[in-house]
Amino acid sequence: MEVIALELAARFCTDALEETYFRWDQKKYPHACAHNLARTRSQLSLARSVRDKLPDMQRIVDGLGA
Repeated sequence: MEVIALELAARFCTDALEETYFRWDQKKYPHACAHNLARTRSQLSLARSVRDKLPDMQRIVDGLGA
């Protein structure tokens, strides 16, 4: 899941740099770049959260096999 979040962050960051994306929330963001930067930040936050919780998740999975 961490890798998927990082891949999405890279994609949204690219969209922000290239100022491309077919749709954005015009009520919340002034332009597509701002929305893509918000998406990038969210995905990076998700990747960090998954990375930080991975040891706990691994313990849970390991406990299922006992």
